[in-house]
Amino acid sequence: MDLHGKQLLEGLSARGHRVIVISTKHPSSKEYEEVDGIRFYYLKNTTFGSSRRGWKRESKKKYLEILRTEKIDITVSQSRAGYSIAGLSRKMNIPLVTIFHGYETMIFFSILKQVLNFKTDYWQLIKSLLATCYYTLFQEYPLLFYSTMMVAVSEKVREVMSRRLPGITSRMNVINYGIDLKIFDFSEETRSRGREMLGISEKEKVILFLSLISKQKGADIAIKAFRELSNDNSLRLIIGGAGEYLKGAKDLAKQYGLESRIIFPGFIPNEEAPLYYNASDIFIFPTLRLESFGIVIAEAMACKRPVIASRIGSIPYVIDDGIDGVLIEPGDYRGLAEQIKKILYDYAYSEKIAQNAYAKARSRFDIEKMIRETIQTFENARNAPIRD
Repeated sequence: MDLHGKQLLEGLSARGHRVIVISTKHPSSKEYEEVDGIRFYYLKNTTFGSSRRGWKRESKKKYLEILRTEKIDITVSQSRAGYSIAGLSRKMNIPLVTIFHGYETMIFFSILKQVLNFKTDYWQLIKSLLATCYYTLFQEYPLLFYSTMMVAVSEKVREVMSRRLPGITSRMNVINYGIDLKIFDFSEETRSRGREMLGISEKEKVILFLSLISKQKGADIAIKAFRELSNDNSLRLIIGGAGEYLKGAKDLAKQYGLESRIIFPGFIPNEEAPLYYNASDIFIFPTLRLESFGIVIAEAMACKRPVIASRIGSIPYVIDDGIDGVLIEPGDYRGLAEQIKKILYDYAYSEKIAQNAYAKARSRFDIEKMIRETIQTFENARNAPIRD
């Protein structure tokens, strides 16, 4: 289960709502469990994490089975998962709310950018094009048509979805991802603990990249930008996370002779991430992917870190360039290096960016705000007419 889904389920249950989840096959093959009052049904004749290979048939069957014994007030689809019961929900006169975390063409254009940049993975591009056509026509469109209400996780997602089907804007609310501001915050004590854990002195300046380690996410761009700054021996770079490009990133650092100055801690659990944000002086996210939101940006802002990120996807809707963060063109590692220098060596500018980012995170990206607004959307759906 992704972090957003987990947070939302726990928030609903904590507020006294009955929550039932239909999911794909569990990795351990269990078929049912109840956790903190939330009931989970895992469909054995499906594939873990896939909305194909039996999902449509099995999820519809389980949905009907639950309806025979339970009164369901609202059905919620996380991304495309609910396409299997979209028409059935309407037939049963049950409001359907779909939460769109992105859009299928986002994946295709992200891969296209990667192919154009690295001149590889042409077969992957063809497969992505075919998958995009299939998922858009047979899964996204039914949800756009049948959903009583919809949630987009960013203004960019709503903008793209609104072009898919004219007239749906009134049924689609923007509710940004929420983060736990009690965990993601800045403190000198957390900063000291983080630096001690990483073996970094207070005299050193730390640049943090935290994400899935892939070329699409810009790990190589972060390392290339760091090479441009390598004359300053007080700088350290942390490449946090795991992924298919981790070995490639380590090899690139070694090729540039920077392996002693770049830290690769591997996968970082969510509860440990604040230590890394606090220990750093700047957070960078030079992604080439059309991000639907960029939760790591919000987390860094909440920890009062100045952020530099790519001007791509939904990121310009999260960062006001030069006010609460800095935007660079995707793939421009020299431009990234220049902006890193400006933030690290211009204290007044850095402090302004960090303070504005901190204020925005607390006003816009609070998990309590996300849960409250989502529940209100559910209430609005209950009072709205079912789509014909």
